[in-house]
Amino acid sequence: MARPCVRVERCLDCRGRESARQIANTDLQSALTRPGSRVIIVRDRSFLENFNHPLRSRSGTTMKLNSLIALLTPLALCAAAAADEPSAARTLIPEIELTDDALPFVDLLQLARTDVARMGTPTDLQATDEAARGVGQFVYPDVAPAVVVIQTYYGHGTGFFIREDGWLLTNNHVVVDSDYDTDLGGQITQITIGRLDDEGWMQVVDRPVRALVYKTDPRRDLALLKLLEMPPGMDEVPIIPFAEKSPMPGIDCVAIGHPATGTLWTLRSGELAGAGIFPRDQMDQILYLLSISSGPDRSQVEQALKNDPERKRVLLSTCGLNPGDSGGPLVNEDGELVAVSYAVPTIDLDTGVDHGKFSFHIHVDEVEEFLSLWPDEPMLIAPNPLPAGMYYQVVDSDKDGYYDTMLIGVEMNKPPVGVLLDLDGDSYNGMSVREIERSGKYFDETGFDFEFASSAYPKTRISYDTDNDGNVDLVFSDEDHDEIPETQLTLIDGVWEISKIQEEAVDPTHFEQTRLQARFKALSN
Repeated sequence: MARPCVRVERCLDCRGRESARQIANTDLQSALTRPGSRVIIVRDRSFLENFNHPLRSRSGTTMKLNSLIALLTPLALCAAAAADEPSAARTLIPEIELTDDALPFVDLLQLARTDVARMGTPTDLQATDEAARGVGQFVYPDVAPAVVVIQTYYGHGTGFFIREDGWLLTNNHVVVDSDYDTDLGGQITQITIGRLDDEGWMQVVDRPVRALVYKTDPRRDLALLKLLEMPPGMDEVPIIPFAEKSPMPGIDCVAIGHPATGTLWTLRSGELAGAGIFPRDQMDQILYLLSISSGPDRSQVEQALKNDPERKRVLLSTCGLNPGDSGGPLVNEDGELVAVSYAVPTIDLDTGVDHGKFSFHIHVDEVEEFLSLWPDEPMLIAPNPLPAGMYYQVVDSDKDGYYDTMLIGVEMNKPPVGVLLDLDGDSYNGMSVREIERSGKYFDETGFDFEFASSAYPKTRISYDTDNDGNVDLVFSDEDHDEIPETQLTLIDGVWEISKIQEEAVDPTHFEQTRLQARFKALSN
């Protein structure tokens, strides 16, 4: 039986942009939800660390996970881009509609990463035309040329060079869904650079270059890439040096990035407003701890915070960031790196209060630890089997009295963009629909366990847990965006290997157990 991995509201959901967040100890996590809250867990250990959902009970009460991190900003972008869906024959996604009972993944965004914005071609990109003021005018000429646009098929983010031979840094969530290249054995992104013109503004270099993802860290939300070729006319690239002194509160700082609603190489000046360990030092976490008397409950919560998979040192600044700024540098008045931009608070939909008065950045100490082991060859990011979507439902598709299918959709009363199948019937401890209704345990901590996933967005992707050990270990993925999987990813001895497709993508014989093969045939017909 797989151990719990992702908590989501009531039935299911998750977004295809990110991997799912791993929760190792359900008992510890349960201490972090408010009394009376009810949650459901989607289980599969192969979902790596960075799927984060705020939770709401059926009554609408906001619940707490250990890090209180919300679903990420690009949720709406995912939904808007999911118009063209692969045929049901290719993906086994049922041609039915989500009903009005379908639930949204989240209703409240407490913290939203400044994730990739919708992609345009390099000719669509425009340089900023706003004059820099304050410390920014002195920093901009040195820092801006080292800042790049990182584009994938699904959007763009920001990155910056840290070595003259073409190594660059960004957020993991910017590149997590970049395309796999079987020849290069890794994932590819497109890099657009710029140069200062005679008036001191950045202008786009027309010819983009490609970069290969070498290393990622979902916990720190960092990724290391290297150019496959140098930009035209350049033997080396400009870099941003790291600050040697620890950043202090109140110092001037500058963020440069490519906001989706702004222009390229947009500069924002501000001050360092705070620092701490995320999520341990968040105000709501501290107040929650103070409300718990000493004893086992408090010890459990403290231990859970200590082991939180999102735990990292962060800085807060008064620089106003937007989606598209993800992965950009935050520098001091000397143009030295003090942090990497990654998150912004957003509007509280319950109160209408805009919390976006400051931005979150990954402390330079975390960056240096991430880079302490330099990779010799590119790594493969574990493929995410979960479809993107905004609504989800659990259904009894074969009418045998047990929940066996989760549907994920972009809109209610529309066909789903993905489906998960529980083939061994161990979701909710094997309780029947009637037993669950009678007991009220819709949110039993054992959750929904699946062995097969089919996604139509962000990519056509078929995923299997072939040996039913709780890890997705075989994935067929469409990397050329023709809605037909042509790439195979196989987990062998804990390492993902990539190749051209060697087997039929939809085939019950991928499962080792005959009972799973038979169940798959029954549910997929």
